[in-house]
Amino acid sequence: MGTSSSPFVKTVIRLFICASEPGNLFIGCVIKYLNREGCLPLQIQPNSLRGGLITLSAETSSQFVSSVLLSAPCAREPVSLKLTGTITSEPFIDMTVRMMAAFGVNVKYVNNDHYEIPRGVYKNPAVKNKLV
Repeated sequence: MGTSSSPFVKTVIRLFICASEPGNLFIGCVIKYLNREGCLPLQIQPNSLRGGLITLSAETSSQFVSSVLLSAPCAREPVSLKLTGTITSEPFIDMTVRMMAAFGVNVKYVNNDHYEIPRGVYKNPAVKNKLV
């Protein structure tokens, strides 16, 4: 993954911190830098996932978008995920949405940068070799 000062790690930290700002997924978390601001290690005191509208940049990491999609059904409220910027890895996001459907959580495409994710519980598919 890289050192705590590498550009990749700083980008991931920036994305996480931005997602914790008011109006986003991790609102209510207490995030403390243990060394330098913007670098690992971090100490995160969690709060439950709130849900609601989440605005997230899609330009940097499809893994980050997928992590929000995958955790959204566990939020206290349904999640409306709005992606900003150019979606660089749409096939990976689509794969995540198909996998969620295979496990019982149906994500609604409002358009190609806006998703509605209901609260729900993942379930084992009836036919294990039919995982899209």
